Amino acid sequence: MKTIVPGVSAVPIDRVEVQANTNVRLVASLEDWPARVRSDPSGGIQTALRQFEAAQVEYARKGKPIELARMLASLTSLEQAVSRSTRTKDNVPVRRPPGAQPYLDVLAKDEPPPEMRVAVGIASCATLSGPDPARIPARTMRQILLSVDPPGPAEQSRTAADEPRKESESFRGMPTFRRGIPVPAADLHAFARGHLDEAMLDLWLRACLALDWRGVQRKWSASDEPLGMPVPTLGLLHPFARGLAPGRGESDAAKLGLRSDWANRLAAGQVPAVHNEAVARLRQAGWLAVPYPPATTAVQTWTDRNGFLIAGALVPRCTDDWKVLSTLATRARADDKDGGEQELAASDLDAAQTDSSVLPVPAM
Repeated sequence: MKTIVPGVSAVPIDRVEVQANTNVRLVASLEDWPARVRSDPSGGIQTALRQFEAAQVEYARKGKPIELARMLASLTSLEQAVSRSTRTKDNVPVRRPPGAQPYLDVLAKDEPPPEMRVAVGIASCATLSGPDPARIPARTMRQILLSVDPPGPAEQSRTAADEPRKESESFRGMPTFRRGIPVPAADLHAFARGHLDEAMLDLWLRACLALDWRGVQRKWSASDEPLGMPVPTLGLLHPFARGLAPGRGESDAAKLGLRSDWANRLAAGQVPAVHNEAVARLRQAGWLAVPYPPATTAVQTWTDRNGFLIAGALVPRCTDDWKVLSTLATRARADDKDGGEQELAASDLDAAQTDSSVLPVPAM
């Protein structure tokens, strides 16, 4: 309120710079959809709503990246609670997630943990649309994993295995997702070894699934960090996930992809068989790869148990997969006419990669 005194002119005594609070802005951008379910009497929805509102307050107060992650994760949990209630789902419009970029800028402000980088890589995956986008639209990981905002009944279960191919692309087998923010190889190999915090990975993944990752790009500085101990089977499979060009100078030949049954077999514990099939497939591309570790080594013990983690590490795109392959395989000689009868022995690798005394064995 301003009081005007006749004959007295207003003279400013100071200037105060007012800045927008980024924390409040990000919180406010998420409020509309939860407000629509506030009157729902369902106990599960009310519990999820209270958790989201509490996380909102904490982030507005503290403004730390982990608090933003908890707020976004609680929003995904609220969406899941709504999706489980047929009555509520029919009465509440589908939530349209905001673009991920401003949130990612805050989430990655401090040194991001590997669990976050893996979660971003998974959540940002998307399939390509078909020749007729109205019939075969692009699919985001959010649409694939959550029972929210499906584009149509016929498309709800489509994943990378069913992704339409561009006319210029040809594969023998199948690649993984070709859209998404790549994850440093070191993070994916740590994930496959069981070295990531599962609870934190779950938190970060639920947080990332609350956002729209289309058009978002990010290059992690961690990609320059040393790999450490690779998981041999994962290292051989990642080039197939990208699409491995065949050898012998066949530039126009189909790229070699993953076999359609490898992921399920890895999850079922058939790691040795998948590994050896990958070795044979690499021969077709002119690579001689290390065989599966002997049963007496520690690496064989934890790899057999963690097949499902290897399968999970194949989902996001990977950076530096070629560098990893070069530590596990070598190019076949030009005079090797049979395509690789001579296999690369495990003893030919660097001792640090095969010495069971230095291999990390997860406590499981």
